[in-house]
Amino acid sequence: MLELSLAHAKQKLLSELKGLGIEASEAQRETELIIFEVTGLSLAQQVLEERRLITTHEETKLADILAKRKQRMPLQYCLGYTHFMKTKLTIFPGVFIPRSDTETVVTTAAKLLSHTASPSIAEIGIGSGAISIALLIELPAAQIKAVDLSPEAIDLSRLNAMQNGVIDRLTLIAGDWRENLPMGLDAIISNPPYIPRSQKDSLAPEVVNFEPELALFGDDPDGLSFYRAFIKIAPNHLKDDGLVVLEFGDGQDNALHQMFIDSGWRGVVIHKDMSARPRVISAARPIKSP
Repeated sequence: MLELSLAHAKQKLLSELKGLGIEASEAQRETELIIFEVTGLSLAQQVLEERRLITTHEETKLADILAKRKQRMPLQYCLGYTHFMKTKLTIFPGVFIPRSDTETVVTTAAKLLSHTASPSIAEIGIGSGAISIALLIELPAAQIKAVDLSPEAIDLSRLNAMQNGVIDRLTLIAGDWRENLPMGLDAIISNPPYIPRSQKDSLAPEVVNFEPELALFGDDPDGLSFYRAFIKIAPNHLKDDGLVVLEFGDGQDNALHQMFIDSGWRGVVIHKDMSARPRVISAARPIKSP
């Protein structure tokens, strides 16, 4: 892109992204983010400096990001980072990318635990660390112990916790949550795998080809295998007044709500995400048998 102005570079990039089948508004957003990554210019600065020429270094960096994006690699992996609530997180292929929908897990848990003096929390499947780190920022007195099967996720969440200043309140445990979940907890939080495998072919190539299957798909036909195991195991690890906050997928709210009710959980509530879709379930531990 020799002797290419910033405005022309943006125009060409936008055209390339649209050519991949990316929706116009999303392609526009990605263009602005990529140009920011390449040039360091904010959106306002991009407008003011639209006539300035792209340097050779910027041209090379832009071409590298675009080449990855043309393979339908998610933009977050192309850039090497993502934002989640008040955090900036390093992200790379093989670790699940946090979505804005998941903010509801954090806000719900923070509200429910706001009057608990020093809450002891566990997260199942920490991934990049998004939920735990954001919640530790929201609850400065909280301690979180997080379990994940993936060594890559453990390493990445440790890095992100350090970068966001909460590593001293986060304990990371590598292994299966069913064998490594701590005891005496005030709360358990999770964004578990819940997509039915029958829906795999309908997912975007960015998801199917790059994100870890372990973080995406539930094993049962309805995608609810995690929750069936969880409602039986979790009570033994919670305090008497302990609670859980879990994300779930589209159309799973009614079945999940009934599942918790039938298993004796108390105060079962479905919470909606920012798009007003049912996204998170919270519930209090079943009463112990006398």
